[in-house]
Amino acid sequence: MIERPKYIEYRHQRDRIASFAVKRTVEVKIERPAGALARMVGKKTKAQHDSYEEEWILELRTTDVMPDYSAPVKTQVTQASRTAKGEPLPYVGNEDPTTEFLNETVDRYGMLSGQHGSLPSPHLLIFTEEPVKKGEEWERTRQELVPISGLDGQIKSYEARPVTYVCRVDDFGDEGGQEYADVAVSGFGQFGGEQGTSQTYTVVGRVRFAIRDGHTITAKVDRSMATSVDKVVITRSTSEQFSFMSRGTEQTIGGMRI
Repeated sequence: MIERPKYIEYRHQRDRIASFAVKRTVEVKIERPAGALARMVGKKTKAQHDSYEEEWILELRTTDVMPDYSAPVKTQVTQASRTAKGEPLPYVGNEDPTTEFLNETVDRYGMLSGQHGSLPSPHLLIFTEEPVKKGEEWERTRQELVPISGLDGQIKSYEARPVTYVCRVDDFGDEGGQEYADVAVSGFGQFGGEQGTSQTYTVVGRVRFAIRDGHTITAKVDRSMATSVDKVVITRSTSEQFSFMSRGTEQTIGGMRI
């Protein structure tokens, strides 16, 4: 039996909330030139390494769908906790993700525009406008917000940068009556910054995508931003696991949520 190509795209619905459970591991590594004494014994750099784990409840709120099927989507973290080495690590100041948001317009194929906020985009895939079959691969570039680190390894801002993605359908399947596609994804962007700063952004992962419903079911995605400035290299890596929880109704009156 010959397998027919299938359309895969985001299916936006007006007045909808999609909820995801997200587990994150964040690692920050800062490498600086070693001092004179360390260089005498063969060490060229000294490194600082920090890591912690987070658990989020992530909500995507869609209040409208445009005639071209794109949609303004607001992303919010409604619950968040953080631990380091198994011990609670409270958020301090603007570290708390529940105080942040991300607004962006997302079209049917995952292209983004009008981004404003300070959360990573939950829209992990970019699709082609043509139907695809198992083993097929495609490449597209989009503008998205990427984290910009300071010399202390903390995120100081999010800025829109072009990132090129390559996606490939590894398999089609059906589980519990839900038709899905397993898609491998990789992304790469390289940018210049102020005062000789250079940045390299990479993404790699695998996403199970609900074809009929048009949303991520599960995903495992690793993102990394390496920033080099004044012989200091700051690498901020995030490993994320997404699990779809539910899709509900967003009740609004005059544009206000109730």
